[in-house]
Order: sequence, then structure tokens, then C-alpha cells
Amino acid sequence: MPAEDVIKTTYSVLPLIAIIIPLTAAAIIMIVGDRLERFRNLISILAAALTFGVVLTILVKVLGGNALHFNLRLIEVGGKFSFSLVVDSLGAFFALIASILWLAAIIHSSTYMFHEHKRTRFFSIMMIVEAATLGIFMVHDYFSLFVFFELMGLATYFLVIHSETEIASSAANKYLYMTVISGLSLLMGIFLYLNYSGTVCFIPSDEGTLVANFFTMAALFCTMLGFGIKAGIVPVHIWLPDAHPVAPSPASAILSGVLIKVGAYGILRVITSFFYIPFVNGTVVHNSLVIIDVGGSLSQNVQSVGFILIWLAIATMFIGMVLAIIESDIKRALAYSSVSQMGFILFGIGCLVYLGNEGAIGLSGSLFHVFNHAFYKACLFLAAGTVIYYTHESNMYKLGGLWRKMPFTTLLWCVAALGMVGMPFLNGFISKSLLHHAIAEAQHLATQEMLFHAGWLQIAGIFYTIVSVGTVLYLVKMTYYIFFHAPSLENTGYLEKIKETPTWMTTGVGMLALGILIIGLIPGFFLQNLVIPVVEIFRGFDPHTIEQLSNFTVFSWTNIREILLPFALGVAIFILGIVWGSIRNRVKEYYPFYLKLPSWISFEYWYLKVIHGIVLIYFMILKIYERIKLVTVTVLRRSILTIYLIIQTVYKGMKLAIVSIIRRNIIALFLIIRNIYTETKLALKKNFVIFTYLVVRRLLPLILEHSGDIALGALAIVISLIILLTVTLF
Repeated sequence: MPAEDVIKTTYSVLPLIAIIIPLTAAAIIMIVGDRLERFRNLISILAAALTFGVVLTILVKVLGGNALHFNLRLIEVGGKFSFSLVVDSLGAFFALIASILWLAAIIHSSTYMFHEHKRTRFFSIMMIVEAATLGIFMVHDYFSLFVFFELMGLATYFLVIHSETEIASSAANKYLYMTVISGLSLLMGIFLYLNYSGTVCFIPSDEGTLVANFFTMAALFCTMLGFGIKAGIVPVHIWLPDAHPVAPSPASAILSGVLIKVGAYGILRVITSFFYIPFVNGTVVHNSLVIIDVGGSLSQNVQSVGFILIWLAIATMFIGMVLAIIESDIKRALAYSSVSQMGFILFGIGCLVYLGNEGAIGLSGSLFHVFNHAFYKACLFLAAGTVIYYTHESNMYKLGGLWRKMPFTTLLWCVAALGMVGMPFLNGFISKSLLHHAIAEAQHLATQEMLFHAGWLQIAGIFYTIVSVGTVLYLVKMTYYIFFHAPSLENTGYLEKIKETPTWMTTGVGMLALGILIIGLIPGFFLQNLVIPVVEIFRGFDPHTIEQLSNFTVFSWTNIREILLPFALGVAIFILGIVWGSIRNRVKEYYPFYLKLPSWISFEYWYLKVIHGIVLIYFMILKIYERIKLVTVTVLRRSILTIYLIIQTVYKGMKLAIVSIIRRNIIALFLIIRNIYTETKLALKKNFVIFTYLVVRRLLPLILEHSGDIALGALAIVISLIILLTVTLF
């Protein structure tokens, strides 16, 4: 690598080892099968633990700003593409999240999957999906990412359809359709990106800076759509609420904690690729991710994209929150919650793009929320799986009273729920505080530059608070009805058989809850030693913003107030709902905050309507085309036949006329020639007689006069011939 490169790469086999370990484990699991279940489960746990150790080693090595490189040399196309493994700080950050959650989920699965069928397939697919997911985070170009992205998406299909019920089949098919659409959209975007940048690498060439034209905008849209589908961004989130409930709970934890983060990772890569500038303060910066200064000539384009992302995030946060509030199924409510939380992550990315070189706080808030959400959402899904494992019931309104039978599980659930709310001294507090400061910075910038965005960004800040209140509301509702609400008499039978979860299941959930507590107690340590080093690989940030981020006061009264106020409002609304529900229950059974929406409100309903309309239009056009074709062919056939008959008639008429004319002309010519011949013959006959008479009359006297001379001449000729003949013969 050139000496002036900002990000230096070091040769290492660690990225390859991190991918090979789960693949090897998958092969061993398939060979062992169900014959040695304990050994199979142990292999899965050891593989996940070893992978975590390797990924942690990689992270330590790359946090200094270097990248680890391993060239597979499987495919090389000129100088534009080489299938290689390259891990920078951003990729290692996401790989760390994946490896932690996989270890917790596999530990939990070793007991949870006892009541499931085809366990060998489940564990082997889990290992394959982990390898593919790590591969996504350990490449340096979009084509290699696409290969691992498709492998991950297709393998995950078997996790979604694991139970093989009709509902699971329907959800898996929907997931597969959306995965195919995501892959095709991403592939189209990659080709368009290659056309405009000249490379498929995350970092474009020096000549590949953004030029706002149709093709670059189309490339940006296609790649963002491909990753947005995987991230569950509204309105392309429709696969997620169906896939989570039908998959086994450990798989749901992976789906929500890791796989949708692949979409966030891809969006970050796209943002840094399309808004890359190779010049910083007049100096070329090689192999670095450079954030555009929004004061430059591209400010309007960049800020417009950031503004759109912020409002797309608000829509995702709000819609996911509302749907989670009114849902009765535990895992489905958590799925809608994941949609809402992905909105928070996209919110930080939108602030990053809007603020440009001052957007470090938006990026740090987004990255920290990715980290935090992985812990508390996976913890909630595993805890929910534990509840469903014993009760065989996923409707929260039919549960209740579990805190007496499952106190430790209840405690772990509450820790995760409070972490998601953002309570101080738990992990969600710092990321929500950073995101709140990011939108405040965006509002300040828009107001300072007197942009029309200013008012809209203030409204976005209000929606951010409303969503925070709604998050408290649905989590308090779920916690109350699952663990603390007194169950109805007909639903108390399950309580007799329930006991605290086995050690292995508790260990998986406990690991994540412990992580929530550790991150929440020392958030500054993780900010300084994990998040900021990742942020710093994005070159071009204003040093002042990095310094502010380093000196960020986590537990300030302002930050605590911004969390406690929504929390108090959410709890108050829930209490009012419970009081109203108790009044309504005197008349008939009533569950507050439960609402079954009509089908026409859902996005899926309108997608199907649009698809149905497109199909109808297609067949209408096809039918019209067939009619036009039939009419056109008939008219053409008749026209051609008419023209043919006309030509035939004209031809026959012309033929008769021409033959008649020719015949007449031939006869006339014959008569003329005959007349000429007759006249010529008569003339010649008459002239011959006259000629003969003249010859006889004039030449005969001359012949008689010179007869002697003529005789001598004739004699001389005869003698000469005789002599010539004699000489020739002898």
C-alpha cells in the first residue's frame, strides 16, 4: 500500500478464520446429526465462543485505525475487483455485535430447541448464517458484500420456516419475496454505482465523486432500497412482523438483533460511498471515508438527502411504535418494536448526512444505538421465548402472574425493557441522549442558515419525544400483562406447571442483561474506546465536533430530564388506560391499548392492491393488444387480399392490352417489312436489267478492242502458276 494511505492494511488470516469456524461447525453438526445431541450442542456453543474470541481480537487490532486484509484470490477481474476480506473498525464493530448475540442465542438454543423438530438443521443453518453475516462485515467492496448478503438471506429462510406450519410457510415466502426484491435492487444499484464511480469498492476512486444526475440518484435509491428492506424501514418492513413470531425465539433474537443491523451497516456504507470527497484541505486522502462539508457546493443535495432520511426515520419510528402498542402477540409486538428502533438508528444516520462534517454526534448516536438495541432486543426475544416455552401462549392478554413463578426471567425482562426506554444507568440512555443532541444540532444549523428545513426539524424533534413516550407505553403494557397482571380464571391452569428457566436458557438471557447493565454503568468507557474510534475512520469531521463528542457529559440533568419526562408520560398514559379498562370491564371484557386494525390500513394490503392492479392492467393491456392485433391482422389481411386482386385485375388488363398492342405492332411491322422487301425486290430486279444492259453496251467494245492483250496476260498467268506448282512439288 502507498505510504501516504490514511488507513493502512495489515495481512492477517483472522478474518478468514472467523468465517471458517462457524462453517466448519455447520459441517460437523450435519455429520453428527441427532445421534449425539449433547455433542452437537457443545460444538455449536464452542464454535460461537471461538468466533467471538477471534472477532474480539480483530476489533482490538483495527481500532487503532488500521485494517486487516486477507486476499482469497478466488475471483479477480482486472484492477477493479478482487474477492478479498478486509476488516476496518466499522466492520469489526458490527461483527462484534453479531458474535456476541450468536453466542447468547446458541447457548439459549441448547435447551430451548428440545421441544422443536429438525434441531440439527436449525443449528447448522444458524452457523451458516453467522458465517455469511460475518462475511458481510469483512469485505471491502459491494460485489463481495452482495454474495454474502444473498447467502445470509437465503439461509435465513430456513430459520423462518423452521416450524413448517402453514403460517410459517406464508411468512417465510413473504420473507423470501422481499429478500429477492432486496437483492435485485441492491445488484442494480451496484451496477449503477460501478458505472458512475468506476469501482465496486466502498471507497470510490478520486474521479468518482458524487455528481448529482439521474444515474447517481438511481444508484443511491436502489442501494438504499436493497438495504432498507433488510433493515425493516417503513414502508418496506412488511416481512419483519410475520417472520419474527413464527421463527424459534433464538432465531428471532438473531433476526432482530443482528440481521436487520446488516441493513443499517449497508446504509452507512452507501452514505459514505456516495458522499465521498477525495480532497480534504487540498490534500488527496486515499482509502479513507470522507464526510462532505455541507458548506460546499453539494450542500443542497446532501442536506436534502439527510432531511429525507430524518423524516423517513420518523415515519419508521412512529408507525412501528403505534403498531407495537396495539398488538397482542408478544413476539409480533417486539417485531414492530424492532421496526421502531431501526427508525432511531436511521434517525442518527439522517442527522449525520444533514450535518455533514459536523455530524459526528449523529453517527455516534446511531452506532451506539445499534450496539444497545442488539443487547436489549435480543434479551427481550430470548426472555419472551422462555415464557412461550413454558406457557405455550404468545397472547400477552392471556398471560399474567409469571413474576411469582419466573422471578429471574422477570428481572431480566425488566432490565432489557428499561434499557430500551433509556433509563439512566442502563445502556439505552447514552444512545438516546446522543440522538437527541444530534437533532438539536440539526435544528440549530437549519435555523442559523435560515433554511426552510428549520421548522420541519423542530417538528421532527417533537415526534422523537412522542415516539419515546410510545416506547415506554408499549413496554410497560407488555411487562404488566405478561408478568404482573392477574390472569383470568380460565387462563390460570398453566401457572401450576411453570418453573424458573433451566440454567442454559437463563445463561443466554443473563449474558445480554449483564451487558445492558455494564454498558449503562460505564457508557463513557464504551463511547471513548469503542464508538469514537469507529467514528474517527470517517475522515473529514470537524475536529471540534470530535472533541465535543469526547467530552460529552453523559449523566447531565438535561439528558436525564429528556428521558424521565417521556417515561413519566408513558407510565401515566398506561395507568389511565388501565383505569379506563377496569371501568369498561364491568360491562364486557376489554383490553386497553389493544386494537385490531382493519386490513385496508396495513401497508401489505395496499401493496397487494397495487400488485393486483398492475396485474389487472397488464392483462387488460394484453387483452387490448390481442384485440388490436386481431383487428390489425384482419384489416391487413383484407387489405393485402384487395391489393392482390387489384394488382391481378390490373395485371390481366395490362397483359391483354400489351399483348394486343404488341401483336398489332408486330403485324404492322411485318407488313411494313414485307412491303419494303417487295419494293426492294422489284427495284433490284429493274435495276439489274438496266445494269446488265449498260455493261454489255459499254464494256463489250472495249473487251473486243484489247482482246490480244487480255490473251497474252492470261497466258502469262497460266505459265507462272505452272512454274510455282513445279517448284513446290520438286
